[in-house]
Amino acid sequence: MKKILCLTILLANAIVVSSRDYPSLLPQTNLLPAPDNFSPKLNSDNSISRFALSVNPLGFVEFGPLISAEWGLTGNLVINAHVRFATLGVLTYVVKDDDGDLDELTGMAYGGGMLYFFGDKRNKPYLGMMGEYEQTQNTYAKNEDWEAIEEDESIIIMFNGGYRFRFNSGFFINTGAFFGVSRCQWYWRNSDGSDPSEGVDYTPAGLVEVTIGFEF
Repeated sequence: MKKILCLTILLANAIVVSSRDYPSLLPQTNLLPAPDNFSPKLNSDNSISRFALSVNPLGFVEFGPLISAEWGLTGNLVINAHVRFATLGVLTYVVKDDDGDLDELTGMAYGGGMLYFFGDKRNKPYLGMMGEYEQTQNTYAKNEDWEAIEEDESIIIMFNGGYRFRFNSGFFINTGAFFGVSRCQWYWRNSDGSDPSEGVDYTPAGLVEVTIGFEF
């Protein structure tokens, strides 16, 4: 029994000495809590995340709020798809209501594009482009004898630039602007189908961007 006890003490001392003088011989397990600024949302090299969701609330006073999803192809290049609720924007009504007789507006817009982010810092400037298809129906002087309906189909191409402010939580804010051109094919008719007409209009397109979102 004394031999076994002495052997146990010798083994214990050997383990203590090994762990103190040769720490690499033992498994390295980090049991310390993560620092406060640790975040699984942002990549350690400050590259853009593989997926993000965002919304542009400023659209309520422009041409409708825009909800977007983006997918990272590389650490700097992303593609995105979006839907824009055109009828919820104040400026949409201003543009469509030429004569003050607009009573009803329905429709949506869908599109997509890409963004390229510059630099290795966490906050990044970016440039991009966007294509969009918008379809709306405008009803003028509803329930009147001269009620008329206009159906608009628009193709919009815009280029944009701005700056993304990124936070440890994955939250980000984009500030920037879009500029481009819109091609609108319109069809006009009275509500009884009489006096139909159609045409194509080209107009400048643009909006100011203040987007909030999360990278995942």
